Amino acid sequence: MTVYDEDIVERIEQANGIAPSELAERLGISQRTLRDHIRRINQTLDGAARIQYMRTLGGYVLEVSNRQAFDAWLERRRSLLRDDPASSADARAAYLLNDLLLRSDWITLDALAEILYVSRACISNDLKRIALVLDRYSLTLEKRPRYGIRVKGPEMGRRLCLAEATVRRMEGSAEDAFAGVGVSVGAGTSASAGMLADADESAENGAASKGTSPDDVSPKGTSPDEVSSDGDRFDRTLAPLVNAVSSCVDRVLAHEDFSVNSLSYQNLLVHIAIAVLRIQGGNYMPADSLPNVAADSREYEVAQRIARCVSETLGVELPASEVGYIAIHLAGKRVLYDDQESQVVTDDMWELAGRMIDVVWNTYRFDFRDDVELRMNLARHLAPLSIRLTYHMHLENPLLDDIKSRFPLAYAMAGEASTELANAYGYYPSEHELGYIAMTFALALERQKTEQDKKRVLVVCASGMASARLLAYKIQREFGEHLASVETCNVTQVASQNIDAVDYVFTTVPLNVSVPVPVREITLLLTDDDRALMRDVIEGSSQDEPAAYLPRNLFFAHEHFESKQEAIAVLVARMRAAYPDEIPENFEELVWQREEAAPTSFGNLVALPHPLFAVSTMTLVAVALLDEPIEWGTETGPVQAIFLMSFSRLPETRLDGFYRPVASLLNDGAAIEELLRTQQYEQLIGELRKR
Repeated sequence: MTVYDEDIVERIEQANGIAPSELAERLGISQRTLRDHIRRINQTLDGAARIQYMRTLGGYVLEVSNRQAFDAWLERRRSLLRDDPASSADARAAYLLNDLLLRSDWITLDALAEILYVSRACISNDLKRIALVLDRYSLTLEKRPRYGIRVKGPEMGRRLCLAEATVRRMEGSAEDAFAGVGVSVGAGTSASAGMLADADESAENGAASKGTSPDDVSPKGTSPDEVSSDGDRFDRTLAPLVNAVSSCVDRVLAHEDFSVNSLSYQNLLVHIAIAVLRIQGGNYMPADSLPNVAADSREYEVAQRIARCVSETLGVELPASEVGYIAIHLAGKRVLYDDQESQVVTDDMWELAGRMIDVVWNTYRFDFRDDVELRMNLARHLAPLSIRLTYHMHLENPLLDDIKSRFPLAYAMAGEASTELANAYGYYPSEHELGYIAMTFALALERQKTEQDKKRVLVVCASGMASARLLAYKIQREFGEHLASVETCNVTQVASQNIDAVDYVFTTVPLNVSVPVPVREITLLLTDDDRALMRDVIEGSSQDEPAAYLPRNLFFAHEHFESKQEAIAVLVARMRAAYPDEIPENFEELVWQREEAAPTSFGNLVALPHPLFAVSTMTLVAVALLDEPIEWGTETGPVQAIFLMSFSRLPETRLDGFYRPVASLLNDGAAIEELLRTQQYEQLIGELRKR
């Protein structure tokens, strides 16, 4: 269902105090999506009115400061809706991005506003969001008085940004690039966005101004009616190009017996088609902007044949630099376990994989340092990944949601280990890439789990062998994956048993003999208390009780912080005050060092700040639930649930039973929304115990 900003505003104005949960339910959207809408609405209202959360009135209210301007805003929104029922701020921003990327000339804000039938202020806000997206590809929005704006930056970045936007549009998700991208200028905002915020007026008036033009540039000097949309022209031109390129790629790949992962095939076609379109416009890839793809490599050989076929089919010459461009895309399209037998692991990739494994050890105390299979899988995967990271190439992961829900601990490990990738390539992987990396850790965790010694249990009953076997069956059914064997006997036979072949004894009656292994008394009915006791013994989970790591005195509900900096400072101070012997004086400094390395916000309104490495002797988590979200300075959106973690540095610490449920909870958007709604400690602990 499409939700329009003006509908949200009118509902809030009529209700004059409506709870976020109720409004989200009426609109058929999540509370997180509602917050994104409201944040954008407040920006586009530009001071004419503002939506505020008023606890005294039970929810959102609309405060109108300029009725005339507000009514004009509503009329513009309704007019836009009448002209284009599919219009939205995200769709408009995607349209503008496409148009600007294809322009080599200047265009004014007035002209763009006329093309889209919106106000100049609206275009200005859209451009701030576009600047954030361009920044991912080392592109900026250049602005000059009397001329307007244009995109500035490397040809590689322009093509990659165009291709990703095109693929999203072909998949029916053109607006996804702007989901969660705010329009406010502050921490984490690119220089382009800040520049636009300071100096919109001269760009808006550029078409009517006169003056000396910059070197080799002349102003358009055209009226909005004379301005055509490069975005429209692009859509009309690209489709036949993709079809022609597809024919060439199919023939070459079949002839060369060269496989491209099915996930990447369409992406590859779009990249090549856009390259052809840019070449036709006289925009070539500079030779020195590409990595050194060996001329005798398999990828380069196939790229040459594709380029030759494209040249013959479309009548456009592709120089060596464009062959290299195709080659790096062929090399970057491989994913985990894709033709890995033919891959040679370089020393650089082997060392980088080792550093990633060290990060997991230093942070989580899971020891994979001797796991050669994990290191080899990572190193093989890093070869094509390094190309994608260097050039910000997008690779979709259709299994991402399943990976995050089924392997939350492995996904968290991938996120932590990838700080080394950010250090090496200056670019933190997308969540799709993290999903592929997580699979390597999921396999390693599964190997560790299956290699662990299973327990041997002796069940003792007083009421006969039938009862003992029934109890043994219940135990086997409940804990079978942790047990190597379950033997039975009655109380008179204990002394004659080979206790050396037993790890634990569970008995329904007191024993009259001493045995050299742990003995626990349970009931024949195997109650919930019995199961909990046995779980502590068999799975070693007594230390993994959530409350042991998330104590009530470190749980803070209905908090209000103005910034990420304030939130971290306050939570660190509270944690140090409660546990002065565990939290060192430089704890906050270490937390900020980790924040600088890579994001600690995971989406779902959650952030997990923690020190760069483990520093305490016990694992502790301070939790703050906020009434209103704050910006965390990342693309994953705002944060409303903060889990400040201090991991145990002790090598013998095994926290599987802690990390798994915590990681599972933090990836569960519905559970986090419910926790934020109740803001109850019991709700948090109960959710963790269920996982």
